[in-house]
Amino acid sequence: MKRKIGLGIFLIWLLSMSYGLIVSQYDYSPIQITDQVTKKSLPKYYDYKGVTHAVTKRTKGSGSIEEVFTAAKSADIDFIFITDPNFFPEEEQQDLYSNGTRLFMGTKLSYVDSHILVFGGLDLHKFKSIGQSQIQLNDLLTQKHRSPENMSLVLAHPKRPKYEWSGEIPIGLNGIEVINLKQIWAQKAREQKAHFLLSLFLYPFNETLSFLNIISEPREELRLWDDLNKKQKMTGFFGNHTTAKAIIFPTDNGYIKFPSYQTSFNIGSNHILLSSELTGMIQRDKQKILEALKRGQFYFAFDIVANPKGFYAELLSDGEELPIGSEVKFKEGMSLKVNLPFEPKVPFEIKLVKDGNFYTTSNQEKVEFKINGPGTYRVEVLLKSKMPLLQSARWVPWIYTNAFYIK
Repeated sequence: MKRKIGLGIFLIWLLSMSYGLIVSQYDYSPIQITDQVTKKSLPKYYDYKGVTHAVTKRTKGSGSIEEVFTAAKSADIDFIFITDPNFFPEEEQQDLYSNGTRLFMGTKLSYVDSHILVFGGLDLHKFKSIGQSQIQLNDLLTQKHRSPENMSLVLAHPKRPKYEWSGEIPIGLNGIEVINLKQIWAQKAREQKAHFLLSLFLYPFNETLSFLNIISEPREELRLWDDLNKKQKMTGFFGNHTTAKAIIFPTDNGYIKFPSYQTSFNIGSNHILLSSELTGMIQRDKQKILEALKRGQFYFAFDIVANPKGFYAELLSDGEELPIGSEVKFKEGMSLKVNLPFEPKVPFEIKLVKDGNFYTTSNQEKVEFKINGPGTYRVEVLLKSKMPLLQSARWVPWIYTNAFYIK
């Protein structure tokens, strides 16, 4: 009997290792290397990649500010906001710049049952305690126009259990996290346990495939985002929610640094599109970044699916080329132009969504969609990934733009 059990365990191990070996040879590459776009060859805009939700060991993370900054530089992140939850330092942390990467202080504050991310304005609005910050947030959220103008209040992980917003959305809220990596992984673990365990099994053999296996369309968040955009301008964000701290045992050291900060930063980010370059002058760059985030002049992407740099979308109206996040009046002859940085080697789809509903689609790398009336328009790009043995090909979300508001 013991011999049979031992033989069974050996066969399971052998099959697992054989499958792992096959998976390790799988090269997910929807683009040709020669098709990669660099900043110098961008056709229209300067694309700067940013992380807006990262947590250090000052609260619930595993790394110091310096370690997070180093990871951001290694991941070619252009800007990152530290958002330690309910952390009220006595001394203000200075912004940092090194080798093209900028680190800024943001914060994440409890508000009723939810969490609000704050970007900009921390020098003007001092948050000193949970109780005091709730009073301040209550005041700020009632103001559509406030000082400073580039300050953004963003609802974190809006569909995370126990942290969901209830009631009307306040006029002073500027955005929501449409994608939150921590929420995606937690939801997979709850609702698709076998799928989640398979993804963990794949990690030692093929890290990229492991995370691609977990990526899915955030349907509930997209529905909420579209509903809110019908009432007021609501900017969408990609939230890495990076802690680099997977709890294994309920002790001080009972965790592993998984996924690492750099790995999380490589999975996805927000891409602001600017008409002029950032210079490395930290305060001037900070103002430009905050203004772009407040206007919604960016798209967000799962960078692990494919390098999106070179992508852009713009509204064409009476000879003007208007960036993502623009608010304009409808005019006859308007069109929405979408440009992919390359033609994927796999099937792909560019979807135009109007007021939360499918409007039209294209499978051309460069396309102009005719706009026939007022509405809130945004773009989604999906790729059909080929998966290795025992897994079928599936559509994977890649790029989401913020909206164009046509009145």
